[in-house]
Amino acid sequence: MNHCKLQTLCSRYFSSGPSLLAKDLDRCASNLVLSRLASITNTPISRVKLTTLRELEGTIFPQSSVNSPSRFFLPLGVYHRLRTRFGLMCCPECLANDTAPYFRRSWRFSLLGICPIHKTPLHDHCHQCGFSYAIVRTLIGNSFRFNPQSVCLCSKCGADVRLDTTLGWYDASEREKELLIETACNLRLLFDGKLMPLVHDACSMRSFIDVLERLSRTMVSKRHGAGVHVLQKAVYSAAGINAPNTATENLLERFSPAVRMKAVAAAYWLLSDWPSRLERIDQKTPLWSSALIQNIHRIPSWYGEPIYRICYRPLASSQAKRAKAV
Repeated sequence: MNHCKLQTLCSRYFSSGPSLLAKDLDRCASNLVLSRLASITNTPISRVKLTTLRELEGTIFPQSSVNSPSRFFLPLGVYHRLRTRFGLMCCPECLANDTAPYFRRSWRFSLLGICPIHKTPLHDHCHQCGFSYAIVRTLIGNSFRFNPQSVCLCSKCGADVRLDTTLGWYDASEREKELLIETACNLRLLFDGKLMPLVHDACSMRSFIDVLERLSRTMVSKRHGAGVHVLQKAVYSAAGINAPNTATENLLERFSPAVRMKAVAAAYWLLSDWPSRLERIDQKTPLWSSALIQNIHRIPSWYGEPIYRICYRPLASSQAKRAKAV
């Protein structure tokens, strides 16, 4: 099955079931599909499962529905019309060093924006035409080509990703760069099970990642009132991070890797000394707890209790009723 076109593989062996090219296959593939793929490629099923993201859900990441987008993984880029949003991330240096180039599973994580090996930002669009990386689109317009196009080539203009040297460190200072690299390296160790979060003795890896993702969204959110904006400004300033421009979007996964890694680094900095750093922020403007706990699968006590204590403000009507009762 080496050098077999993806479309040929799907039409020949999986034509009777649902289309495999309609969803993110590494998240949505059933056990039947994985078993069939292992059989026709003569690959152990355990090795096939290592190429998917399903094994990580429920262990490192909270479980999510396969029929809805995941908060922890970026879209694979399976679409049938041209899109200009940010695409699949990759490290050109990693691809250049591969004997047989392949896209890493960790490049799908929404919380990672830096390669922990080469200490450089990940790329997500072509350096020549600006088209987003989508390796599933490399065969469009080349139906009669015998060999599939390399995954290292842009699906629109054919430029080689491995030659991309245009992406630098943006406006990051040395202090910010060190924090971003440290955050990326620690997250990679967390994903690999080689580092445990030091927030609290009862903090599990899954709950820490869940909380980190929520806080990262808060750091780019334009909702939840002025209290969130005050929190963002204070955290970015205290952490030594240049605040990104988040005026155009509100969802974390729709930002570029540069904005995402700033938000994740700020959230990681806040959790590194929790809840002391949150308590030290001069929060004159009310901060609603919903901005910090919304969409968390299960709110851990080490995270929820300090938030309720810091953010709780009784309503004026309740205070007046108590005064009258006395």
